Amino acid sequence: IFASLCKPCLRFAFDIPMRDKTQAHQSSTLDELTKVVEPFGAQYSWAVIGAYGIAGFVFHDPDAKDIFFDSAIASVLASGIITPTLKFVIGRERPNESVSSTAFHPFSGSDNSFPSGHTTQAFAVASVISAHSDQVWVSVTAYTIAGLVGFSRIYHNAHWTSDVTAGALIGTFVGRGVVALNNKLRSGQSRVRVAFAPFITDRVRGASVLVEF
Repeated sequence: IFASLCKPCLRFAFDIPMRDKTQAHQSSTLDELTKVVEPFGAQYSWAVIGAYGIAGFVFHDPDAKDIFFDSAIASVLASGIITPTLKFVIGRERPNESVSSTAFHPFSGSDNSFPSGHTTQAFAVASVISAHSDQVWVSVTAYTIAGLVGFSRIYHNAHWTSDVTAGALIGTFVGRGVVALNNKLRSGQSRVRVAFAPFITDRVRGASVLVEF
């Protein structure tokens, strides 16, 4: 029943054509480009977050500190909680596992296709960086890299285009939402004090929340 409900929602006309087109137009240039940008949806993104943290605390840069905390929180929420939950519940097969874009096995595991975790992570960080900057080039650079991460997942036949689209929307929505909420808290516009802090170990990723009324 669940699978039959999911199919109409995720039957995007461009999934199969995009998969076929990217697989038919592989090149050494795109191979190298996608290898470079794809980690920005995984370990490189945490390196970027860490770099902002170092700059913020070592050089006493409040803007860098804010980006560090906001991007860490957005990453944990978007790619650590929301996306894995959707992957588990929806259970969509990856394009390298199925010829059909509507093959579902709900509640079958966390290594499924919808939505793209790499894309979610890349856009969560990009949206936070963009929201904290008034420079157009910063936003363009951040979102371009995030977009290339999404393209690399399609190019490597790891995700359908709709997986990437969903990941981009989730990452952007969560990233922007975290910045908007934290900016209100920092400015004292909210009567409720909420403090977020990332909780990251080798085996666990999460966030601690302290609410003060």
